[in-house]
Amino acid sequence: MDKRDYSFSVFTLVTDLYSARWHKHPDQSKIISYYELIIRSLVDSGDVKSKNGSSYYLNPKALDTLTKYEDEEQRHADNLRTQSKLAVLTVCLIIVGATQALIAWMNS
Repeated sequence: MDKRDYSFSVFTLVTDLYSARWHKHPDQSKIISYYELIIRSLVDSGDVKSKNGSSYYLNPKALDTLTKYEDEEQRHADNLRTQSKLAVLTVCLIIVGATQALIAWMNS
């Protein structure tokens, strides 16, 4: 975001994400293949443009895609919190219901 002319390759992207230690990973070829697939997908969608086939830069459209992704991640996190609260509430209602049933049984 700071550099308007920032470009990257698959190797610089992976190094920026995981540091230079990724070179020692036993599945480094799988890592490179995975990120090549992601970059090709972003090129096809128009979010990333290719300079010379191995160097890439962000298209302004990518900011919209990143914003949508962040919104979806936030929505997912909110849904998980809501589901957790519902689970706790359900357990509490089961306990209250079981307690009332026990009291009713003992009084009869």
